[in-house]
Order: sequence, then structure tokens, then C-alpha cells
Amino acid sequence: MEIKIAPALMDADLAHLADVVCELEEAGADLFHLDIMDGHFVPLFLGGVKVVAAVKRHAGIPVDVHLMVANPEAAAPWFLDAGADIVFFHPEAAQDPLGLLRGIRSRGARAGIALKPHMSAETVRGLEGELDCVVAMTVQPGSSGQGFQESGCEKIPALRRMCGGDMDIYVDGGINVR
Repeated sequence: MEIKIAPALMDADLAHLADVVCELEEAGADLFHLDIMDGHFVPLFLGGVKVVAAVKRHAGIPVDVHLMVANPEAAAPWFLDAGADIVFFHPEAAQDPLGLLRGIRSRGARAGIALKPHMSAETVRGLEGELDCVVAMTVQPGSSGQGFQESGCEKIPALRRMCGGDMDIYVDGGINVR
């Protein structure tokens, strides 16, 4: 199993975004993770298509977006147009998760589901054929600085069995050096 590093740019200094992107790439980042929040699905507002486009202009590695939004069907095309290589969304926010996965993939991007810490791996049952990757959240979506919830990782073996060994499984939230 290959481990990849996808630094979140949630707290990056936007005034120096190009420098941050360059520095993280030089440090060995494999891809960039951008959180998008709409103030409805989660209480905060964060990110936008212009930020994604700016990162994409300066990045030599893939850019993923994590849509923490109430209407991912409406939002996904905006971020694909901005250059997102991977789009994650929360299945409970989508009217048609399978259709959204197919729509994202039809645009040439990879499509993924984000699972909150309490959500079972069974949530992705029936989506496996259109699913490129899954995020196992280890914090509640919506704000940085939360402590790592190990329970969020407990679904990973079941996801691996259900979706196969080639699918990327991300862990997101509260990850630090300790």
C-alpha cells in the first residue's frame, strides 16, 4: 500500500498561495486537498472556484476538492471547470450519488465519496463501480483544529474489502505528527 500526502490548504495564507503551493510540492506533497464549505451543509464558508483555479495554475500535482456543500450536483461542475482533478462529496447531501459520481467521471476527473466518522463503509454499497476513491473523515466536517477521531479509521478495512485494493482511501482530519 502506497501512502500519499495530500496537504489541506484550508489554512493557507491566500496572499501567498503560489509560494505555499511551491513549498509544499518541493517538500514532497503528492496532491493538494481543498475544502469547500457553503455555510449550509457545514456552518462555515470556505474556498471557492477562484481559489481552486489559482492552486491549479501553480500546481504540478493533482488538486482535489472536498465539497462540504448542501447541493453537490450544482457545485461539482464549477470546480471541475476550475481544474479539480478529483471531486469528493458527502453522499447524504446528494440527491443522486451514483449519478453525480458518473457525471464527475464523465468530465475526466476522479470521483469520490466522503464519509463522516460515524458513517459505515456500507454507505458506499452500490456505488463501487463508479467510485474512484473514498475519504474516511476522522473529524466532523466543517472546521480545522479538531482532534483526530480514531473511530473514523475503523471503516477502512471494510472499504478495502468492498471496493478492492486499487481504490485510494484517504484519511482526512486531525492528522499531525503526534
